[in-house]
Amino acid sequence: MALRVLQRAAFLHNTGMMVESRRHHKHSFRLIRDTPLPDFTAEERYEIACIARYHRRALPSKDHGEFAALSLSARKRVSRLAALLRVADALDYSHDGRVLHLAVLPELCKHDAWTFSIQARPLAEIDEEFEQARDKADLFEHEFHRKLHLLRQN
Repeated sequence: MALRVLQRAAFLHNTGMMVESRRHHKHSFRLIRDTPLPDFTAEERYEIACIARYHRRALPSKDHGEFAALSLSARKRVSRLAALLRVADALDYSHDGRVLHLAVLPELCKHDAWTFSIQARPLAEIDEEFEQARDKADLFEHEFHRKLHLLRQN
């Protein structure tokens, strides 16, 4: 279930751009929440909306009504999936497919840090993607209790 929900959230997370760029994450939440999605229950759709809501800016918080409305297990799932989406979104910062592949490097992972190999298009500059990923790793590091390290591989 979690993979399907994450995939749909990743696909829909920028739908709010149709309404407004600056607060599109909030508009994405409302659009997803209010639009039936075939093959998803109302609860799954709400989680998808919350994941999209937290793909940028504020972290999930029980002070936010939409997040507080979730069960404890759903809040945990939404937080973890939003953490993954935040990093993925950062690695697509230029929106031109510079990053081709992401993989865990188990031999470089430690109990307090996970290292991911990033494969980019030849000659593609990905400094901005790495900087954005470092900025948006906050939720990842909080949820998984591990630092996020990225390593470019060619």
